[in-house]
Amino acid sequence: MKTFLSLITILFILSIPAQSQIVTVQSGSWTDGATWTGGVIPGSNDDVQIGSGHLISVDDTNAVCRTLMFADTSAHIDMNQDSRLSVYGDFTIFDETHNVFSGGWSGTNAILRFTGGATQTIKNFKHLGPSTSFRDIVIDKDSGMVITDTTKLQTIGIQNSFEIIRGEFVLSSQDDLEGRFAVSTNLGATPTITVHPEGIFRMVGGSSHIRKNTSNEPIGKLIVYGDATVTSSSTNRINLTGIDIEDGGTLFITTGWSTSNRTFNPGVILIKAGGRIRNTTTTNCWVDTTIVELQTGGSYETTSSTTIFPPNFVNNGTVRYMRNSTTLDQVITDMNYHRLEISFANTNTKKVWTLADNRVIADSLEINNSAELVLQASAPFTVNLGKVLRLTSGKLNNSNPNANIKLSDSAEISRATGEIMNPPQFGTSVDLKYTSSLVSVSTGNEFPDANIVNDLTIYSTGQVVTLEKNAVVNGDLTLSTGELDNNGSANDKTFTMASGSTIRRASGTLSTPPNFAGMVNVDYISTLYHVTTDKEIPANQTALSNLTLSGDQGITLGSDIYANGTVSVEGSNIETDEFKVFIRDGGQLIESAGKSVLGKVSATRNLQQGVNETFGGVGLEVNAAGSAPGVTEVIRINNPRPAVFGGRRHYEINPANNTNLNATMKFFYSEDELGVLNENNLALFKSVDGGANWTKMGGVIDAANNNIVLNGISDFSLWAVNDKDTPIVGIRDNELIPAEFTLKQNYPNPFNPSTTIEFTLAEDGMTELKIFNIIGQEVARLFSENGTSGQLYTVHFNASELPTGIYFAKLTQGSKQMLRKMILLK
Repeated sequence: MKTFLSLITILFILSIPAQSQIVTVQSGSWTDGATWTGGVIPGSNDDVQIGSGHLISVDDTNAVCRTLMFADTSAHIDMNQDSRLSVYGDFTIFDETHNVFSGGWSGTNAILRFTGGATQTIKNFKHLGPSTSFRDIVIDKDSGMVITDTTKLQTIGIQNSFEIIRGEFVLSSQDDLEGRFAVSTNLGATPTITVHPEGIFRMVGGSSHIRKNTSNEPIGKLIVYGDATVTSSSTNRINLTGIDIEDGGTLFITTGWSTSNRTFNPGVILIKAGGRIRNTTTTNCWVDTTIVELQTGGSYETTSSTTIFPPNFVNNGTVRYMRNSTTLDQVITDMNYHRLEISFANTNTKKVWTLADNRVIADSLEINNSAELVLQASAPFTVNLGKVLRLTSGKLNNSNPNANIKLSDSAEISRATGEIMNPPQFGTSVDLKYTSSLVSVSTGNEFPDANIVNDLTIYSTGQVVTLEKNAVVNGDLTLSTGELDNNGSANDKTFTMASGSTIRRASGTLSTPPNFAGMVNVDYISTLYHVTTDKEIPANQTALSNLTLSGDQGITLGSDIYANGTVSVEGSNIETDEFKVFIRDGGQLIESAGKSVLGKVSATRNLQQGVNETFGGVGLEVNAAGSAPGVTEVIRINNPRPAVFGGRRHYEINPANNTNLNATMKFFYSEDELGVLNENNLALFKSVDGGANWTKMGGVIDAANNNIVLNGISDFSLWAVNDKDTPIVGIRDNELIPAEFTLKQNYPNPFNPSTTIEFTLAEDGMTELKIFNIIGQEVARLFSENGTSGQLYTVHFNASELPTGIYFAKLTQGSKQMLRKMILLK
């Protein structure tokens, strides 16, 4: 057994790549075998020593080694144009007087690259004096870090650029970065440091400095796409021309700064959109000339108990106080803000803002992660809020009588589960938004007593927002998701939609119909679910002005709709089911291309002799040259299923006077309603017995404008369009149902608790429609009998006894089957 284990151990050791030292035998090119002992060009596992008096040129991008060492100070490297030396281990110069690159760093785009997965150390550099300096250096590691030697003081010189593409660079607590030229090692260079998205630049702190020269002038910019940490107590300071914090970048300003000297001299810091500063220090580290520009979309985050901001702070982004401590409150610096965010709470700790003057939050105040913001003042002062108060969670404690918060005109309060202890000072109007998807909430102090609510939005998926005050909405009521219990927990609240207001409904609902103080508009906006109209539709025939369907999921009528303004069918279809859309006097139907009302649309107008009537755009025009028809109802019936014979559209025309009309009728059609019909072979047909029998009446086709005109009509009844050589048979009897095996999507979907399922069959035979739950268990059998082809079957499914979840409707006939996914959402 021991012998076997020993053998395994030996095999394991042999499997590890061997690390050997290769020494130069003469000056020459790195990639020339004649340069090296035994003619072996170094690989990534080979330790390399440059021999005494040898100058090794790097001429391409193929030069690699593990560790790099030098025999004495006469050993040098010459970096030529478009070259790269990749080092996988430590970089150790001979001693602190050694200038590795005195032989030249003559080319452009010549890079020394630290790479691999090991922790690498830069060693033996001189502190505060001439030593080796890099011109262009890259950190590109899949793991591990590059660190300066912690056993002695070192100054790392860089001439042009320092890029951290991947991996971490650590500047030890006693080591420095200086702008020095590669060949001469003299001070005065201004290198740029770039930290890429997967890169980390970290200063440990202590006596480290960054500078261009002994006058402590700045090097170039620090550009941060990844993470960069800065801290120093050195009087030589951190000196930079500027810092650009790009999208995704974070500059960490940590503890460890001098309390007696201001040692951070960053020039101009730009915190761009998506970039951030994370501050953890309570020390004033900023030199007086520092400018920090917090741009829109950028953030300045602080976890310190008190925060000292730079002396010149241009604030157009977010300042976030996010201390999470059990011991000390976090002090909110008393100043103006653009966007202020208050985050995190712990036992007995709060965020405390003591006002010494009136303050402005130009954009928004957000409280989240259960934080509590305490406003206090010893004399009356006000925080004026420009746009949004966002109560995501936690509390806004404005109980101090001297500390007030005032909303601007038309400001918004967005509330999930957060609360405000006292009502704010409202402007002339306010928008309210409820966004909780975790628990149901009741309206509180954020809801004004006065009639000043402009827009009210309910975006509370699966939850209920209960109204605890009488309310009037003057602008838009948006029912995105969830339910608005608009008559309150005691069923005693009055909820009113003001004249001219709009209800915008996606899948949200009302508990009871609101009061309508005048004419209102309704817009269906859902892009996720097909919905059925409900309590948002006024029962009063004069209360609805405009009806718009802008969403792309369609609606089904749950009641008749009486439109006094425009019915705009824009994003999808309206299915009327057994109800109608009534286009009242002054109303107009507008259907976008490919979108229409499927089912019945009614328009009643008083027709005078010789006056052309369009019936509100339902697709029919009548001009009676003979007797005046008087009050005339036109019902357009648009079959929602494609027809086998005849166009999908027909009209019932019922005038008060129906004799001697001598009328001209213009019958409009949509090309997508014609099915297999040839547009150029169309004719009008008339039925006087409710659709049982039809007579061809002819007409002149205007294909360019999609209509047929017929003159000399003496009386009206039921009219349709069809191929002139094919009679229409029984529109009312079979509704022109196609003979195909089809299971239609249930509607509404999601549903609670009832939904409707329709299907048609291609042939006669035994047919079953069953419902299954998500794990395949049958929960309902809705249809099990011989079915007939060409007939529309409508089945209603009540799931009141079933839990919320995903279900499947399965239609089966012989070897044919079809599934539809349904969502029960209670």
